[in-house]
Amino acid sequence: MKLNRLVSGALGTMVAAAIGFTGTVVTSVATAAPAHAASSAGGQITRSEVLARAQHWVDQGYTYLNSSDKSTWRTGPTGGERYRRDCSGLISMVWHLTEGYYDTSVFESWIGGSRLTRLGSFNDLKPGDAVLRVNFKGLSDHTELFARWKNNANHSEGAYFYSFNSTGETVRNPSRNSNFGNLGFRSLNDITSNFEHAIHYNNVIEDPQTPPPVPQQLGTLGDFDGDGKQDIAGVAGGDLWIHRNTSTPGNFSTQGTFISSGWGTVGKFMAGDFDADGKDDIIGFNGGDELMIWRSTSTATTFSFAAYKSLGTGWGIFDKLLPLADYDGDGKKDIAGIAGSDLWIHRNTSTPGNFSTQGTFISSGWGTVGKFMAGDFDADGKDDIIGFNGGDELMIWRSTSTATTFSFAAYKSLGTGWGIFDKLLPLADYDGDGKKDIAGVAYSDLWIHRNTSTPGNFSTQGVFVSSGWLTVSKFLGADFDADGKSDIIGFNGGDELMIWRSSSNATDFGFAAYKSLGTGWGIFRQLLTSAAVS
Repeated sequence: MKLNRLVSGALGTMVAAAIGFTGTVVTSVATAAPAHAASSAGGQITRSEVLARAQHWVDQGYTYLNSSDKSTWRTGPTGGERYRRDCSGLISMVWHLTEGYYDTSVFESWIGGSRLTRLGSFNDLKPGDAVLRVNFKGLSDHTELFARWKNNANHSEGAYFYSFNSTGETVRNPSRNSNFGNLGFRSLNDITSNFEHAIHYNNVIEDPQTPPPVPQQLGTLGDFDGDGKQDIAGVAGGDLWIHRNTSTPGNFSTQGTFISSGWGTVGKFMAGDFDADGKDDIIGFNGGDELMIWRSTSTATTFSFAAYKSLGTGWGIFDKLLPLADYDGDGKKDIAGIAGSDLWIHRNTSTPGNFSTQGTFISSGWGTVGKFMAGDFDADGKDDIIGFNGGDELMIWRSTSTATTFSFAAYKSLGTGWGIFDKLLPLADYDGDGKKDIAGVAYSDLWIHRNTSTPGNFSTQGVFVSSGWLTVSKFLGADFDADGKSDIIGFNGGDELMIWRSSSNATDFGFAAYKSLGTGWGIFRQLLTSAAVS
């Protein structure tokens, strides 16, 4: 089914606390990804559906009330079962149990039977599990739903929960404070000191497996015919196909065209307008050392490319290539790469139809930086370098380059806590303000960090958008209908390509319900973007 959820959340205090940002209220309708069918009462339920059911009571604004009066009980997002509005009623609802009045002592009695398993350690908790205490250290009996670790690699940083705690209080949750000002977060010491059991409901199952992970393509699609709309190009076996973008604002469509064979030996494809003629060219490696370029000679009716030209050998020294970017603001895409710990940039000295570059050593010390992105983050006309220090701190180097010299200012930190994101989307301008925003998926939640930078001053503002994105992969970036706002494109599994049109504005991020671009896309072993992926 389609999980189209209304999100009316404020900036997630989770990210505000972790990364130090402030935010605005989200009032737009955001749509989540397609998911499995909903559970039935007492049946199996996936971890993502458990969290979605918990979020439903958050979004409804229900408050704690421990009452036997069933008229005060509430239903979940699906099913007619009604549940008491206390901690055990919340757990009963999210696990979609058949009755809504199980209490903590009942849960404890189930441990070791067919219904509940006691985990070996609190460190074994996964989304959809719970913590429980009954007659423990003189504390009141209580249970909470585990949402996720703040940092999967370091549980000592604590974890996020959904819980009902006090009469009149809304559900504490990972995304925003309750009406009493409490976030659903506990330190690891708090968890181990205040709870006796880490428990798993045996009907909670893993979500459907997505295809094996592939390197992230943190790049944008190419416009090969120069019509202002980005096309989808891919290699199937040794064949190059391009799906011409025939969309109009709000209406998405493509038209697939076979181009040519013989591309099976080419690797690390990139797409970019290398000679500044208004059409994106194809760049790729022959083996691992020779860089080649095919100039687009396409028209509005026919895709075509000139015979390749070699940009020389010796490119195999680069351990990492950055997405094609214009670092000096001359309107042409440069090629940057890391060799060992050294940053090199090959200035694009091409003219229309004639390709050339000029390699320049920039600086050392880049060996510990990963997940490079490139974009004009402060809207000064020059692309900056963005990357991760380890896996948690996001850093940015502002380009101070000129027509003759490449240079970058000392890095500025955009804070820590970015390790919560399992997937990052390509930098894209979702709200049409001319600045690239940072979007990422944390488990099944989509967050966008609005770019609030000014020239030379970098800042972002994190906003929770919606849940349900767990099964979407291989995100691509493009303003697919040429309305001035970047849309989200991704795969459902590995074969169906879907698109969510941005309806965002200067204050709210929102996306229309997804539209399918059809199935059969799994034949492509590689899609061409501005980022090199083997």
